[in-house]
Amino acid sequence: MDEFGPLNPAWPCLAAPTPMCRHGAAGRSASMRLNTFLRTPIRGDMQDRLRNLMVTEVSLAGDPKPGDNFPQTLKLSFETDTPDLPVEIAPLWEGALQFIPDSTAQNPTVPGEVVEGRYDRWSVTGDLLLKTPAFGHEDAFRQLLPGFNPVPQLVRYSKVVLTPEFLFTTLARVPRRRFALGGVSVAEDDPFYHRKLVIGFLSGTGRLRVTVDPADATKDTALLPMPVVAAPTSDARTELRVTVASTSFEVLAPTWFHQRPAYDDLSGEQLVPPALRTLADQLSNPAHPAHSVVSAWALFQAAPDLAYAPDHAAGPVRTALAAARPDGRRYRRIELRRPPLPGSDLSAAPRRPYPAHQLCWRRARAARPSRCGYRSPASSTCR
Repeated sequence: MDEFGPLNPAWPCLAAPTPMCRHGAAGRSASMRLNTFLRTPIRGDMQDRLRNLMVTEVSLAGDPKPGDNFPQTLKLSFETDTPDLPVEIAPLWEGALQFIPDSTAQNPTVPGEVVEGRYDRWSVTGDLLLKTPAFGHEDAFRQLLPGFNPVPQLVRYSKVVLTPEFLFTTLARVPRRRFALGGVSVAEDDPFYHRKLVIGFLSGTGRLRVTVDPADATKDTALLPMPVVAAPTSDARTELRVTVASTSFEVLAPTWFHQRPAYDDLSGEQLVPPALRTLADQLSNPAHPAHSVVSAWALFQAAPDLAYAPDHAAGPVRTALAAARPDGRRYRRIELRRPPLPGSDLSAAPRRPYPAHQLCWRRARAARPSRCGYRSPASSTCR
């Protein structure tokens, strides 16, 4: 199942999410390049450290529970020759990075506490989000990956660690943009700008805009130190999970998930599990029905050479992702649409996504239909 319409994050500013016009001049000027825009999830110049790389995917299944690995999440597991030197993630494309901390215990709250010597006390493990508005790369996808529509707007990496190099080098070197911390605006010329950005990023409220420009390293934020893949808790293999999803402008409406029995005809169904009824989940959690997960594995298999940044086009991760699935299965796209709800149309989108569904199909010569999903979102690609 797909969600139609563009994402509506705070772009390109670093403040909390706010509405934005889809076709404004500022938004179009931030549009990403039409080719060489794509990277694999591991930094290109660190992929030679990977050993015994394995690619798997969480099985497609309906009605996932809060806390489950979301269906069609990509899983990269590997070993390295240098366990003490973890590998960095790579942003798949341009967007805004946001940290979702597992804990904020002992993290700095005032600029005077942002000292590199205190790093070991901080909570720096969690998930990393990459958010991109639809207009940011819809032209690139239309040209090179036309089967992915609506285009992905959210990438979630799990688990990662924010390193001192990321906090004290990358956050200090990126171009400054006004952002908000604790409801107070932080200007570009604030003498404590970098320290306040570190506080905001560790707390999960700050954002870092990532640009991709293989032709000019000075404009390629992804070449600066990035967060690293979290080390395994035992002697197990290191694993990185990557979930890619699309969403829609309309899901930000406060009444979007209200039950409409006359129209939805799913009386008694819970559109949003109680554990996910928060604004944070609605905006950032692929498990929330506001999101429609796209198989990252299918995306990488479909991407042509021209889509990749040069440092990822021939790397071992791209080679592993582009290979045929071991089980021989192939992806197929299923798209569900319906007319707008009765009454006045408050959206510019010509059609609106299903807020709930029960998708069934019948196998050839099967006596009874097979059920593939119990609530939204179902994936836009099924095997």
